[in-house]
Amino acid sequence: MMYCPTEHQCGDIFTKGLAPHKWANALALLGLCTDINFPETPVDGKLGASVSTQPPDVPAEERPSTPPPGVPSTCAGAQDLQRGFAAALTVVGSSISELREVLPATHCSQLATHTARNICAAARTSSSSTKTQRSSQKLKGFGKLLEVCTSDTSNLGVVAEEYKHVEVIRVTKDQDFTKRSTFKELMHRLESNPGMSMHGSLPCTVWSSWQTMNCHTQGAEFTTKLNVRRRASARLVRRFKQLAEVAIAGGGHVSFEWPRDCTGWMLKPLTDFIIKHNLYTADTDGCAHGMKNKDGQSILKRWRFITTSQRLAASLSAKRCTCVSPHATISGSDTKATESYSVPLCRTILGALFGDYNHTPCMPCCPQQDHSHRSEWTPENFGASPMHTPVSYVADFGACSGAAQVSAAVTKLLERHEMHDQRAIDAIKAEGTALIAEDTWLEDTVTEKQDLLAKHAGKDTIHLGELLSICSIKYFECAEEFHKWKGRICFRGDIVKDADGAWAVFQELSASPIAVQGVNANLAYGCIPGHKSTTSDAVRAYVQSLLKSKHATWVLIPKVLWPKSWIGKYTKPMCLLKKALYGHPESGGHWENHFTAAIKQIGGEPIDDHPSSFWFPKERLIMSVYVDDLLLSGPEDAHDELWSRIKEAGIKLDDPEPVERFLGRTHIVI
Repeated sequence: MMYCPTEHQCGDIFTKGLAPHKWANALALLGLCTDINFPETPVDGKLGASVSTQPPDVPAEERPSTPPPGVPSTCAGAQDLQRGFAAALTVVGSSISELREVLPATHCSQLATHTARNICAAARTSSSSTKTQRSSQKLKGFGKLLEVCTSDTSNLGVVAEEYKHVEVIRVTKDQDFTKRSTFKELMHRLESNPGMSMHGSLPCTVWSSWQTMNCHTQGAEFTTKLNVRRRASARLVRRFKQLAEVAIAGGGHVSFEWPRDCTGWMLKPLTDFIIKHNLYTADTDGCAHGMKNKDGQSILKRWRFITTSQRLAASLSAKRCTCVSPHATISGSDTKATESYSVPLCRTILGALFGDYNHTPCMPCCPQQDHSHRSEWTPENFGASPMHTPVSYVADFGACSGAAQVSAAVTKLLERHEMHDQRAIDAIKAEGTALIAEDTWLEDTVTEKQDLLAKHAGKDTIHLGELLSICSIKYFECAEEFHKWKGRICFRGDIVKDADGAWAVFQELSASPIAVQGVNANLAYGCIPGHKSTTSDAVRAYVQSLLKSKHATWVLIPKVLWPKSWIGKYTKPMCLLKKALYGHPESGGHWENHFTAAIKQIGGEPIDDHPSSFWFPKERLIMSVYVDDLLLSGPEDAHDELWSRIKEAGIKLDDPEPVERFLGRTHIVI
């Protein structure tokens, strides 16, 4: 497959649901050829550079006694992102590198040692005790971004109008958020809108490395004024940090940007903040985001971001300079223009924070082509007699054309408002009681969700999910006296995450139930004189098998299933999931493997090209399996013994009975 440029695309293969830092792995899995480069994450302004997490100038006894925060993520494309302790060293290291051009080497060395000591001390003592919410689209403030120290026409606010349900609240320089009234108003806005994110790009002129040269050339008076301005800037940083703490506690994301050569990165409140919240650092270049001067020449603006969002950090880090021609010099009227973010950069920021991504690779498009039909393959020795081993079958559906439509296999799934019916409540409670009796989840492992997260976050991998209760009415097409109210308690496989909030990755397992054509062939075999067909149900099939996942899975127990001893003691109790509960992405595969092993143990052989079909050569019996529905056909006198042997192999079954209703169809033997 060949890569199709974005401007030529007609369809979007990822439906805008995949972050840019995951494209490389996805493209490789899909076999797409592309000329897009996915460079290593740049560190300290150099591609492929590395940063030591232990500065050599710091004595061993003053280094953190435990591994510092900043463990890289394992997701594709983000494994080299710096965060936490390593990120703090990165931003400080590049600032000191800039100062080496204007300060003596000994002065820079002393400054590096002093700053490294502060960072190591912060890493040893850092412990974020603030209770925070998980970032979620369900939060009231999701989609809102508070942009501080900006203009009233900032491009972030303009670009936000392109997005649905995204709003940028500008806090301009004239509003001065260091004022008590403005600060209290912003604090109230953040507290009343949990999930609101925050971005800041504070004035940084006073932190330019060239200010050191100005102090040398312009004397003491300039230095005194500069120190006053720097104290005001440090106060802005502290105010930003206070607001950011509230945003993070409410479940929002926080980002902060300054140029890479800004010496303000060495401010202790800033490095402490990076370490406390394990922030990511991301370097990106203006030319990669379409920044140009009035003559159309690319401008290399070296930005550095720190952020709580891995997606934002990975998206920004992927946009680095690849220019071949020289960049334009930032001077004159161009200097003021570079203070604003380019529109592409704003789209990258908002897309990464609120779920939309720019420049998504797409499926290639080509003209439609006519293809001739392949020749039909129809072996004719499928179950020709009890002396033949089944291989395949031939079916002619021509006689069915024009047949009247009938209602069959109808199971009515109840809406939430319909589940207040006492029959539905009783059905759900009965199912829950039965699952607990099967040790589906272990109640003696109960722990509060917050405690579980604190124990495992950043350490080992666990999966966290929730249970979903549903109720349905089987045989709904029949008269009411034939209705069967069936409660189900399922695992919500669509929202499983690990302790760090990343989406869970499961094993490649799948189940292959019998097709209806295979069922028809089985029934035909049962119609041979001297044969019969019988059926049975596996009792709560999936939970007969263990959940043999790579990582332990914990589930949030709904209140309707709480023991009385939990009431008042827990708010979000989590229990270890032991059995392969319905809804877990791996459950079907675990049950199929468990059942197949039991059948092979008693002499059954899987039939090639017919999933979930088994041949018993000694008894001359055929078995077809559709999840928990079992159909057995063959010689009449062999059925009872085989059903008994299946139970002895560890499969729990209802009592077998002559075939009547199977897969929603009623069968009448004549």
